[in-house]
Amino acid sequence: MVKDMSLGIIGSLARRRVRGLPYSCSEWQTAAPNDTRQEGLLMVASIASLQGWNPLQFAISHQRDKSVDSPGALESNFDVIEQPAMLGAWPAAALLFHRGDVRPSEVDAYLKVDRESLTVPGASLSPPPQLALAARTGVDFGGGQPVAALEALRAQYVEGDWVRSSSGEIRHNAKLGLFEIDTPRTQGFVGFKPDSPIELGDASVVLESPFAVVVVTSLDDQPIASSKHWLVTAPGNAVNSGMKLDPSGNRLADPGHAPVLVEPIVGSVTLKKLVGGGAGLRAYALDAAGARAREIGLTATSDGATLELSADHRTMHYEVVR
Repeated sequence: MVKDMSLGIIGSLARRRVRGLPYSCSEWQTAAPNDTRQEGLLMVASIASLQGWNPLQFAISHQRDKSVDSPGALESNFDVIEQPAMLGAWPAAALLFHRGDVRPSEVDAYLKVDRESLTVPGASLSPPPQLALAARTGVDFGGGQPVAALEALRAQYVEGDWVRSSSGEIRHNAKLGLFEIDTPRTQGFVGFKPDSPIELGDASVVLESPFAVVVVTSLDDQPIASSKHWLVTAPGNAVNSGMKLDPSGNRLADPGHAPVLVEPIVGSVTLKKLVGGGAGLRAYALDAAGARAREIGLTATSDGATLELSADHRTMHYEVVR
């Protein structure tokens, strides 16, 4: 999705929203065997906060007797109960959504839909691409603006290949395949390895893996710069042992078996501009239950510290504390 101008299902959900009515998305999913499906959590949570949606990820499990305490192999394209790539991003995505870390857009950009336009054969009722990231959008049956006006509004938030939200907290570059979120309490990105570090307000990320989701979250509700407790989330792809795709790349030739193998994300995260600098900071690799598995060394910088993301740490989550 991150290489699509409309962000895949996000653009699809955006054009169904009717102005003046509550909007609950009863099902959304970025499903297996897509190797970048973990991109969905951060992007949907961010845009839903910007737009004022209530999205429900489908589904935990189709098996009523499935236990979270006895994980097995990945058995469903849509079930997330055994999907480390999905569940690993939930804490960061849930926090940013429920805390309202992304400010709602104050700019309305709804497509005008009148009776005449509804009767034109082959009529398209879609707002322009990229609009869902820039402003609150959808369709309006009692007002709204024509496509030309919406295109002009969208252009205000486009700079080269980048489009930003009206608040400036979200940025997207479809050409590079990068989606960035930069708020006081949540900062991170979804995307393919860029040629240079990803610079956010209080964090810098160097990525060595070809694709990743990396998020820095304040866990004490303070801004990242003045927090004393952070979560660094870095989920990679997850597949069954022995899983094989057929030549199409979107069907399984062999579903494989347990245990599920999780791709480690490799690179580094630097916390910068911290109140108090890097003094007194300690970092831990967390196990699957969120408990501290082992302490990880940090490299001090002039105004913070750098945490190495390594396969040796065998984790998707790091806890940093002062």
